[in-house]
Amino acid sequence: MDNEYNLLDFIQQLQRWKRELIISTAIILLLSVAGSLLLPNYYRAETIFYAASPDLAKPIPIGGEEKDFRIYGDDKDLDRLFTIAVSHDILFHLIDSFDLYKHYDIDKGSKKAKFKVREELLENYQTIKTKYGALQLIVEDKNPEIAAAIANAARIKIEQLSQKIVKDSQSKLIENYNQNLVKSNY
Repeated sequence: MDNEYNLLDFIQQLQRWKRELIISTAIILLLSVAGSLLLPNYYRAETIFYAASPDLAKPIPIGGEEKDFRIYGDDKDLDRLFTIAVSHDILFHLIDSFDLYKHYDIDKGSKKAKFKVREELLENYQTIKTKYGALQLIVEDKNPEIAAAIANAARIKIEQLSQKIVKDSQSKLIENYNQNLVKSNY
């Protein structure tokens, strides 16, 4: 079995099918251009923000030693922001605030309406960690004003929830200190 493969045979085959290859390539090119022109335009709105350090919420004692404060949070703080950004609280706040059932043309009365609207939002909503350690929140929509409004509302709500988490943990800590003080006085 001495089969020799030769590049010249391949080129001769291409020469025989030259006309059909050119016609099929032209048809595919025209269909691709027509298809891309028929697709709707999507506009992208993005916002970038950094995780703040929980140390900023701690009171600074007057007259005490000054110590260095971390202004920006570390990876744990950024992970907390990512978790908040894709939480049900944020997503359903956006869904309810912007009536995304109507916007995405989803029947609110169907069994899987909540799932469908959430999945549709998540297709157009993305969070990315930038190379400088920030959270980049991206929202895409056919309407540029709605995309920008959703991105800004999400950023504001993420900030509110992250502050609430820090303040709640601090109030629990203060409550524990107060209970320990009451116990120690008896």
